[in-house]
Amino acid sequence: MTQLSQDDFGSSQRHDQFEYAWRWFDMHARQRVLMFNFFLLAAGAIANAYGLLFREQLYGPATAVALIGLIVSLMAYVLDVRNHQLVDMGEEALKQVEKDYLSPIVPETETQPRYAILTRETQPHFWQKHKYLIRGLEAVAALGYLAAGIHSAIMLFQC
Repeated sequence: MTQLSQDDFGSSQRHDQFEYAWRWFDMHARQRVLMFNFFLLAAGAIANAYGLLFREQLYGPATAVALIGLIVSLMAYVLDVRNHQLVDMGEEALKQVEKDYLSPIVPETETQPRYAILTRETQPHFWQKHKYLIRGLEAVAALGYLAAGIHSAIMLFQC
C-alpha cells in the first residue's frame, strides 16, 4: 500500500466528503421526484376509476376508490415531507463542503464564492418553492378525493 502525503490525504478526504454529500443529496432528490411522479400517475388512475364507477352509478365502489385516493394522497404528502428533510440534509452537507473548500479559492474582494452555488441561491417566493407546489397538489388531491368520497357515499345512501 502506498503512503499518502498530507496534501494527498486532504485532497482525497475533500473528494470523499463531496462524493458522500453529493450522492446523499442526489439519491434523495431523485427519490422525491420519483415519488411525486408515482403520485401523479396513481392520482390520475384513481380519479379515472372513480369517474367511471360514479358514471355507472356504482356508488359503493366509487366511495371505496375515493377513500383509496385519499389514503394515497396523504401517504404521498407524508413521504414528501420526509424526502424533503433528507434532501435538506444533503444540501446542508454540500453547503459546508462549498464553504470549506470553495471559499478559500475565491479572491477576498468577492463577498460570495462564484462557484458556491448553494450559498449564492436567492430566496424564491413561497409559491415558487417545490415544497409548497408538490404538497399543495397532494393536499388538493386529498381534498378532492375526500369530497368525491362524501358525494358518492351520499348518493349511495339516497338510492
